[in-house]
Amino acid sequence: MKKSLFTLTIFLYSVVMYAQSGPHSPYQTIIKAFFNTDQTRLLTLSYTDVTLWNYQQKKPIWTKKASELGDFYISTSNAITVDKALNFMIKENPEGKTPRRTLIDLNTLRPIGWGWYEYQFAANGFIPARDYGKEKNQNIFYLIDPKTLEKEKIAENLDDIKLINNNNVVEITVKDKQGKVDESKTRYYGITSKKMVNADEMPLPIPFPPPFKRLNIEVKTITLPDKKRQETVICTQNGKEIKSFALANPVPMSNAQPLVVSIFSKANSVTVLEHKPLDGQYNMVLSFLNTYNYLTGQLLNSLELSSATPNAIAAAKALQDKAKTISEEKMGIANLPENQIKQKVNMLAFNGSYVINQKTLRIYKLQPEKGAYQGGMVSLEAITSAGNQQAFEKIDNLENKTMYKSIKEWKVCPYCQGKGITQTEHVKEIDQTYSKGRIITQTTTTTKGCSSCGGGGVIPN
Repeated sequence: MKKSLFTLTIFLYSVVMYAQSGPHSPYQTIIKAFFNTDQTRLLTLSYTDVTLWNYQQKKPIWTKKASELGDFYISTSNAITVDKALNFMIKENPEGKTPRRTLIDLNTLRPIGWGWYEYQFAANGFIPARDYGKEKNQNIFYLIDPKTLEKEKIAENLDDIKLINNNNVVEITVKDKQGKVDESKTRYYGITSKKMVNADEMPLPIPFPPPFKRLNIEVKTITLPDKKRQETVICTQNGKEIKSFALANPVPMSNAQPLVVSIFSKANSVTVLEHKPLDGQYNMVLSFLNTYNYLTGQLLNSLELSSATPNAIAAAKALQDKAKTISEEKMGIANLPENQIKQKVNMLAFNGSYVINQKTLRIYKLQPEKGAYQGGMVSLEAITSAGNQQAFEKIDNLENKTMYKSIKEWKVCPYCQGKGITQTEHVKEIDQTYSKGRIITQTTTTTKGCSSCGGGGVIPN
C-alpha cells in the first residue's frame, strides 16, 4: 500500500511539473505580451484568445476569445498598444471593419469605438490625439481620458505629435512651406507639469553616474558548429557582449518567434516569450514566459501560457478543421475558371494598367474587377480620342508578350493630334493650252489611319 501511495505521489508530482495548465489554446501562438509597471499584471494575446493575469499569483483574471473583443489584426508592431497600468488597450481591427481601431477597458472589457488616428498612451494613461484642420499647421491637439473620453486641449495651430522621454513629454512640431519640420518652432508639453515649453526650457535628463552602462538584450538565431540553429539570448553592454545563452526552448520555429517582453536591470533579469511545438500534434504550439538572469543565463521563473489538456487539444483540432474547410472552400472558389482569369488579369495589371497591341498599336485599359466574358474572354476598355469603347480579348493573347505589351500611361498622339487619321494633299496641274487655252489645277486629298497610333489617337506616354 505504501508503495502504491509513493508511486501515486510521484505521478501527481510529474503532472504538476510537466502538464501545461495555461489558458491559451495551442491552436495558435501567443503574439503579444505586456507587463504593467510593477509587474503585478500581465496581458497575453494570440489570434484566438486573450488573457489578463495576476502575475504574482500566476493565475488568469479572465480569458476571452479574440472574437469577443472584435478579433485582432496584427499588421504592425503598434497594432496593439496598452497603457502602463494595463487598464486600457487600443487594437487595430481586421480589414473591412470600422472603426479602424477600438479602445477596450481591460477591467470591464467594455469596447469603445476609437475615432482618433493616434493610439499611443502617455505615462499617465491619457492618449495624445489631434483634430485635423483644413490647412497645414492648423491642427488642434488634445489629451484624451480613456475612462471618460473627455478631451483637454493642449495646443493648436501646429502639425504633428509624438511621445518622447519615456512617454512623459508630448513633442509637437510645425512644418515649413517645403513640408519640413521647423525645429525652431517645436513645442513640448509635459504630462506631469501640464505646461507647454520651448526646447531651451526642457529640463535636462538626470545624468548617469560613471561609468555609464548601455545595456542591450535581444534574441537571435545562431548557427552552431554542427550546423544546427539555436535561439540565443545575446546580452551586450556598451556594444560589448557580456553573456549569451540558449533559451529554454532553443529550437527555432518559423511560425512562432521569441520576443523580449521586459528587462528588469535592478534584478539583472530578462523575460522572454518563447514557444515550442506540441509533441505528437500537427502545427500546434505551446507558449511560455521565461525569466532569466541575463548575467548568468539561469532560468529564474517559467509561466505556462498554453494548455495541452485533452479538451484543449480537441478544441484546437476543431479550429484547425474549421480553418481547413474555409481554406478549401476559398481555394475551390479561386480555382473557378472565371476567377483564375481574373487573377491572371490582376497579375498583368501589376506591370501597368494598360496594354498596347504591338501589331495594331491600339491601347486598352485592363479591367481586373470585371469577370470573364463568354468563351474565357477578358473585358477591356479600348482607349481612343473619340471616346472609350468596350472590347474583349483572350487571356492567352494578353499574356503573349509578342502580341501585347504593358504600359503605365498614355497621351494624345502628336502626329495626328488625336484625330486617328492623317491627310496628305497632291496638287497636279494639267496644261490645256492647245485644246482650250488654259491650265487646270487638280488637288487630291488622301486620308489614312495614323501609322503612329493605329487610328486610336493615343500613344504610350
